[in-house]
Amino acid sequence: MYEDISTMDDFEFENKWVLLRIDINSTVINGKIKDDERIRRHLRTIKELTEHDARVAILAHQGRPGEDDFTTLEPHAEIMSEELDNFEYVPDVFGPTAKKKIRSLEPGEVILLENVRFYSEERINRDPEWHARRHLVRNLAPLFDIFVNDAFAAAHRSNASLVGFTRRLPSCVGRVMEREIEVLETMVREEMEDGVFVIGGSKIEDSIKVIRRAIEMDNVRRVLLGGLVGNLFLWASGVDLGKPSRKFLDMKGYTGYLDEARELLEEGDDVILVPEDVALNRGGEREEIDVGELPADAPVFDIGNGTIERYCKEVERAGMVVANGPMGVYEEPGFEKGTYELLNAIADSDAFSVIGGGHIIAAAKACGAYYHIDHVSTGGGAMLRMLAGERLPAIDAILTCPFSGC
Repeated sequence: MYEDISTMDDFEFENKWVLLRIDINSTVINGKIKDDERIRRHLRTIKELTEHDARVAILAHQGRPGEDDFTTLEPHAEIMSEELDNFEYVPDVFGPTAKKKIRSLEPGEVILLENVRFYSEERINRDPEWHARRHLVRNLAPLFDIFVNDAFAAAHRSNASLVGFTRRLPSCVGRVMEREIEVLETMVREEMEDGVFVIGGSKIEDSIKVIRRAIEMDNVRRVLLGGLVGNLFLWASGVDLGKPSRKFLDMKGYTGYLDEARELLEEGDDVILVPEDVALNRGGEREEIDVGELPADAPVFDIGNGTIERYCKEVERAGMVVANGPMGVYEEPGFEKGTYELLNAIADSDAFSVIGGGHIIAAAKACGAYYHIDHVSTGGGAMLRMLAGERLPAIDAILTCPFSGC
């Protein structure tokens, strides 16, 4: 799908002004970054550019308006400054301060511009041609020679900073994006045997697409569901979860996917597995019950021991495992069991393993499975969509870049 994409190997960066888009969107609590995984992943790309004497300005985002983690990139800059020489944070996106700093960059210097989502039009999904005419691109593009997009975790979006510059500058993917494409395309193309997909978390729309794709693939033997995805499919299978869990799914707007979930259960009844028992949050205490004992007046917070054992056995027999999203609210003490035990089973198996998404990566680090996973993807939604056979707008924009060298 993306075999002919332009990479950093196709360009000379010496003395060039390079605009680099990365994804360092992180879990931020009380102004502090809880997990700097994404920041550190991009250091390879940044350091390679500076070692080739490029003059680098970085665009990135953090959070969404209205959310607690919608903040400046100052805490990100603090971490980056510990790892990079000749680095500076600039609290401006494309105003006079940013432009002055960009023009004054020396070879090997790096600046991080402010949260690009502070600019309202960045949050609009439109095609590259439309974005190329917006203020962000028109103001910044003339200051640069090359655009490098390394933001795989945001590649399923079509925002200005992700696609607009490809219509005004020679463009390529960075090292993080290149590696993600290589691994995930290989998995889709070669279709490793005895595939098992472990789908949890709360990304219902993306998960449904992947589940549909998985049950159509001859090499996928099982799709194991947990988290909010598992709760939704349990409900779709005819199990009344109880008022607290139903109310939460409804509040999130996920009840609109019930009919689609029912269809998938019918189509993939020999492939899809839903929990056979669950763990309720009873006043902070873990209470396990079989699904036949539902509905309950307490919310479902994890898969139960029987489901954990069954899922782990499926993983042990797998030739390939793809996992996205936790099996429950693993951040709460007592409800990490399903997520941790399944991750450790994946790490101990002989299968080629891939995990993706911020929450499951954080969980893998917490339980010690992280360093035994074959590929840890920086993207959750982007990874799921690529594995589902969808094209990603940010990568397509580079593939169709009209400049020579792209």
